[in-house]
Amino acid sequence: MKRFLNRETAGKEIAEKLAIYKDKSCVVLAIPRGGVPLGFEISKTLECPLGLVWVKKIGHPLSPELAIGAVSPDDMFIDYNSIASDLYLHSEIEKIRARFNEMKKTLGDPTGNTDLKNKIIILVDDGIATGHTISAAIRLLRKKLPAKIIIAVPVAPGDAVKKIKTIADEVIVLYIPEFFTGISGFYTDFTQLSDEDVAKYINASMNKKIIT
Repeated sequence: MKRFLNRETAGKEIAEKLAIYKDKSCVVLAIPRGGVPLGFEISKTLECPLGLVWVKKIGHPLSPELAIGAVSPDDMFIDYNSIASDLYLHSEIEKIRARFNEMKKTLGDPTGNTDLKNKIIILVDDGIATGHTISAAIRLLRKKLPAKIIIAVPVAPGDAVKKIKTIADEVIVLYIPEFFTGISGFYTDFTQLSDEDVAKYINASMNKKIIT
């Protein structure tokens, strides 16, 4: 089984696969918080801007790591085959959107006013489980009329990859395991990031500095 040392090393490995996009009109967009260290490494290698996509999964009421939907500031995707009640879904959506507003106060919104029309978007996360979060992000970004949306992640199950390939223009996955038990199991270090950690990556990217 392949295991990544941490998010940074996974980002460097993905960046090698994306080398052909250096000097192109690209923007790297990371899903916070886990996708940001990878996005930082990719944007540094490709010498292109790093921004954030405000989208987050809705966890199953009995198993929060299992996504039953995803939410962005102005869109959502819900798996209505789950057992979650309407009350639970409404509560989670409101909670997530409030969290977005809180994070924006800490992190800013580095791509809030960026024109993504005709740009090549490289959408990054630390892995895909169900694909709901990435799917919601793609739906959100299509409205910006980009030239192309590339999904770049270290690990994802085969069924999710097949689903994402139907809605993305290109999908890069470093490892598709035969048995998928959760993203964290494919990392040696999967330390959770704080808003302050994410802010350091964003600030370093904007200032063209390398985090050590």
